[in-house]
Amino acid sequence: MKTIIATNARITGCILRSFASNFLTRCAIDPLNVANTPLVYEILMVGLTLYPTINNDRITLLKKSTMSTKKIRPFLWFNNNLEEAMQFYSSVFKNAKTQVLSRWGEGGMGKKGSVMSASFELEGQEFMALNGGPMFTFTEAISFFIDCESQEEVDHYWEALSAGGEKSRCGWLKDKFGLSWQVIPSILGEVLNHKDPAKAKKAMEAMMKMDKIIIADLKKAVE
Repeated sequence: MKTIIATNARITGCILRSFASNFLTRCAIDPLNVANTPLVYEILMVGLTLYPTINNDRITLLKKSTMSTKKIRPFLWFNNNLEEAMQFYSSVFKNAKTQVLSRWGEGGMGKKGSVMSASFELEGQEFMALNGGPMFTFTEAISFFIDCESQEEVDHYWEALSAGGEKSRCGWLKDKFGLSWQVIPSILGEVLNHKDPAKAKKAMEAMMKMDKIIIADLKKAVE
């Protein structure tokens, strides 16, 4: 993707820097304090929205995301491996789109030319993402649920997403970036809510013994 450079890019860059500096000063926030890093990044992201075409010494903002159709989108914090993560997810999901929004320039907080922020879409779900460094990491408290229609689909996502990561229990796994996923066949909800409480209990017992969810075993449990 070619960087879009406006004729007034440096002037706009100065406006963005002034905007961020004034905001931080008014709120008595030290931008060099690690604890304030998320807020500093949020200010930069506001600048990205206001000034989608900027090229200055520290940050090269490319173009505004063309995927901004959802009012609420997950915003993910990666440890300087965002570009690798987008490539990985694009290889796993058939319907994937990626767009780099900004790259670090000379003197920035990241390596020159490396991705600062991006947006991507997986099977219609939009994400925003940031190369924020090692300060914050993913936990199992947040996971993404993949609704699968067949065992073949379950098998694909289970093996592909767990490559280099960690397989867990009951359809849960953690990918190599630490992000948690649930790979779940649609039938699981049906058998766990079976009209016969005894069969629903058997379905639950069967699931609790599984790592990857096996549809045939779920069906057998409620026969």
